[in-house]
Amino acid sequence: MKASSYEKRLRARGAVLFSVEERQREPRIWIESLQPVVPLYSFCGCGNIPEEHRCVPVRRWVRIGLESAAAILLVMLLTHRFLPGSPASPSPQNQVAFTLTGLDGNPIPPAAYQGKAVLLNFWAPWCPPCRLEIPWLQKLQDKHRGQLVVVGVVADPSEYAHAAAMMRQKGISYLLAQDSPSLEKAFGDPSALPTSFYISPSSHVVHIVRGVVPAYTMHRYAADAIAQR
Repeated sequence: MKASSYEKRLRARGAVLFSVEERQREPRIWIESLQPVVPLYSFCGCGNIPEEHRCVPVRRWVRIGLESAAAILLVMLLTHRFLPGSPASPSPQNQVAFTLTGLDGNPIPPAAYQGKAVLLNFWAPWCPPCRLEIPWLQKLQDKHRGQLVVVGVVADPSEYAHAAAMMRQKGISYLLAQDSPSLEKAFGDPSALPTSFYISPSSHVVHIVRGVVPAYTMHRYAADAIAQR
């Protein structure tokens, strides 16, 4: 069958045409033709397509871009508490007083963290951005041992046992603590996970980060907290 000028224009624009018979023979073609997504056709240069034809753009970048955008939107909807790194402006506050309780319910001795810079990281095992930060936090602890104490504060009480087991499996050695009234009074309720507080040896909050920032930024903020007296 001779192709019409309309079909020639569509093929020149990178479209693949399927007849009604082809769609009936191969249902997958019907699905992939994205028939309901009318605006997509105009965007791809297919225009208003007659009933007897549908087009599928063959330019991979278009499909990859749309799939990526859909995936990002889905993640944002399902994990609305996760935020990209949004460091607050450094503004030293009054001294914060707090105590720490281990995941086993026993108090963590104040001598383990008082007089040193502290990085309080509020997280949960089911939070993918939180898990991303774990090896970076361990490297911070190893680099500044004796000057900085990293504390992973598990925000979800139902995850204490899971968090402890996961960290043992990963070989993580920094402190783990429960969220507690003492921490809530000093730092409030984190509006996102992860949330990190960089605290100086004199117990002033130097930086607050809601979400994930690059590892080099974490190292810089830790150095700021160590340096401030």
